[in-house]
Amino acid sequence: MRFDPIACCGFILLFSLSCSFRGSTARAPEESPTNGGSQESSEPKRSIDLLTTKFFEGNPKGAEAWQQFVGNGRYRLAQQEDFQFSDAAISRLRHVSGDSWRSRAFNAHTGGEINHDKFYHDGAYIVVDTTRNDSKKFGLVIFNEQPGEGPHQTHWLYEERDLSRTVFGWASSGLHLEEFSEEGEARVCYVNWNEARQRYSCDQTPNTISALRVRVELLKHFSFQLWRL
Repeated sequence: MRFDPIACCGFILLFSLSCSFRGSTARAPEESPTNGGSQESSEPKRSIDLLTTKFFEGNPKGAEAWQQFVGNGRYRLAQQEDFQFSDAAISRLRHVSGDSWRSRAFNAHTGGEINHDKFYHDGAYIVVDTTRNDSKKFGLVIFNEQPGEGPHQTHWLYEERDLSRTVFGWASSGLHLEEFSEEGEARVCYVNWNEARQRYSCDQTPNTISALRVRVELLKHFSFQLWRL
């Protein structure tokens, strides 16, 4: 068999090109670009399911009322991405609340004795109407605990209102709301219960008579306990 140098060189060249092609295709997946920003934006946003938290611990009637309220999907609890605080408002919240400003700013639920009737499992919730996508998609609903085995009563404080810059607050007078402006100023109103009308309002002053009545009852209770000792 005669050695053909031309055929041999052609074979070597063909083999080299084949190896080069296979190497380039093997490296292609490693060259996929990474973008930290796009990865963050593609991550699913965390949503809060109150029924899986300890919020309703010791309050099964409250859990049942909330489950019934959100059961048909019309309303959901407001999430962090629903709120639209300005930089000035965030700066104010940081100054007042320190490192815990986020848990206050993006907390859409709270509980306690809201209507001053000595039942402490009332609940207030900033909710979103899932059928809307405008600034007035929010509402604020309050569930009043009832004596005995009665179910919680539902009362709307606000409907179809922009609550994207609103936070809950508590003081000795009871529950209040703080609504922040674009400039970071907070307008405070006090959540008052009108027993005669069976409705809530948010006013410039607290219903001090109801709050005082509760404090007197508590003082009587503690005085009686001390007397028994």
